[in-house]
Amino acid sequence: MKKETLRRADLIFSIILMLVSIWFGVKSILLFSNPFSKDWDIITQEEIDRNLSEWFKSPGLIPLIFSFFLLVCSIVLLITAIKQGARFDFFKKEKILALFKNKEFHTASIVIGLLAIYLFIMLPISRKYLNFIPRFQGLPFLIATFIYLSVFIIIFNEKTKKKIITSLIVAACASGFVTISFGVVAKILLP
Repeated sequence: MKKETLRRADLIFSIILMLVSIWFGVKSILLFSNPFSKDWDIITQEEIDRNLSEWFKSPGLIPLIFSFFLLVCSIVLLITAIKQGARFDFFKKEKILALFKNKEFHTASIVIGLLAIYLFIMLPISRKYLNFIPRFQGLPFLIATFIYLSVFIIIFNEKTKKKIITSLIVAACASGFVTISFGVVAKILLP
């Protein structure tokens, strides 16, 4: 890969990293005054004052430190990329059209789209409608994960009957293993 391409990637990545670190920093600061994420209507000023006075015990301290160092690293990366010649000259119509024709872009779009559907649609719907076994809270997670993994593997695999059956078996085993090992054995709450 050319050095020019790497510097452009560094430029974009540094900006994304800055935005992410600022977002995490803001969320971390909110944890100082409201560590249990109560509704702001419910929390009293006395609780906020008490939480702020014990800032060194706050669950937001480590994420705030981490986001600060991440911000510093992203600024250093941005400065380095600009010094080595990175420019925003890639927002041209031809280059954007070429990006949409790129196979890696299509793959990344599918992966991000499937993950977003899994996190924001499948898990909440499964939690709402499939949570009917009180002693096994992992069932909604198990079903959503099985569907997600099945679709993911089938999309990126050959579409023969044998491969589809193998994909379903692998998805069932993987989702079952994760659900049982985290939800049952380790007693970690699943999403």
